[in-house]
Amino acid sequence: MDLKQLFKKYFIPHAENDHRPHFLRRERVVYAIALLVIFETLFLLGNFLVFPQSKFLAAILPNVLVDYANEARGGQSLVLLKLDPNLAKGAQMKAEDMAARGYFAHVSPEGVTPWYWFDQADYNFVYAGENLAINFTDSREVTNAWLASPTHRANILNNHFTEVGIGVAEGLYEGRNAFFVVQFFGRPMPAVISEELQVVLTVPPREVSPEENQIAAHPSETFVAVQGAEFIDDKISDVLETPVLSLASPIERIASQPKTLTNYVYLIFAAVVGFALLLKILIKIKIQHPDLILNGVFMLLIILWVVVFNNELVEAVAAVL
Repeated sequence: MDLKQLFKKYFIPHAENDHRPHFLRRERVVYAIALLVIFETLFLLGNFLVFPQSKFLAAILPNVLVDYANEARGGQSLVLLKLDPNLAKGAQMKAEDMAARGYFAHVSPEGVTPWYWFDQADYNFVYAGENLAINFTDSREVTNAWLASPTHRANILNNHFTEVGIGVAEGLYEGRNAFFVVQFFGRPMPAVISEELQVVLTVPPREVSPEENQIAAHPSETFVAVQGAEFIDDKISDVLETPVLSLASPIERIASQPKTLTNYVYLIFAAVVGFALLLKILIKIKIQHPDLILNGVFMLLIILWVVVFNNELVEAVAAVL
């Protein structure tokens, strides 16, 4: 039986199948729902058991998140961010500190600010920013959550920033396993500063308060600029390397967004079911079988429920800061 005959048998109502396409028959619906249950079980096991225990995602998230940030910036005609090893080192230290001590905040319980970790990584900045996320296992979902938040979006689209670093770590938070993500942004201090600039830069970055720093348009926990940063902007033009447009491989992108891909699979399945229903109803309008139509509607409702359930479940445990 060739593909054309198979398509006719399963989707087209005609005399040979008694105007009852096999795709909508009860036994096929049972098989389809069984496959959906198996697929959903694998997704839930992977999302909440395998991925949080795996170092694989921790290895690929940085490149994928940088790519997504640059996609958002490219859409606004902004300078693309370059992945900086020192920023990545600082972000990793911050992520590991939160994971080891079980807190999720820009400022630690002891009052240590994000800018402390910039200093520990030997990153001397003019501008700096931080985004945090917890309990995401899908890189696209992390980026979407940040872009949906005004302060996080402002950091991603801040044209003062030219470099980025990502840190990821696994630990305990509120008594359960958690996956911490830290995104550091920066613009490095020029290596050579004239005597004129040295006079202006009298306050170390980590001591700048919102009152002292009129450039910081966001809360000091998430964005900071050294005193005199606007003077540096006027006097110094950075010679920026053009960042690589894509740091992540196609395999990394696919593996780092399980929820997004799962939803795509369900949407494709729903489209097939909807297509089968339309053919059943429209090709032979005078010959209808309500049980087949109900089978199709039932499958669509199951798929819709699963998609909504997955979205609500992930959002219930994930957060950005």
